[in-house]
Amino acid sequence: MNADRIPMTVIALDDGEPIGTAALTDHDMETHRELSPWLGGVYVVPAARGRGVARALVGDVIDRAAAFGVPVLYLYTNGAEGLYQKLDWRVLAREPYMGRDVTIMVRHLA
Repeated sequence: MNADRIPMTVIALDDGEPIGTAALTDHDMETHRELSPWLGGVYVVPAARGRGVARALVGDVIDRAAAFGVPVLYLYTNGAEGLYQKLDWRVLAREPYMGRDVTIMVRHLA
């Protein structure tokens, strides 16, 4: 994977074992090709949830995106809107996507 440009994936490790991931991609929703780049693929294994791993992963991706000069970042979620709101993401829209109701969110980095 890339370490110095988009696309990239970061992995959280606990004693060398992967416990979570997050990605920075150019596009994550085919219906919104005008929006870019995206935070996606945020996942933490169940045993590691509630320990701030998702917060750390999201923060790392935000820091990397900012270092790349990205002014605005997007994501979509169908169940973690509250988590992202706590991390200063704002709701941009709610709509159906791939058979689910999702929330599109935005975070200004500059």
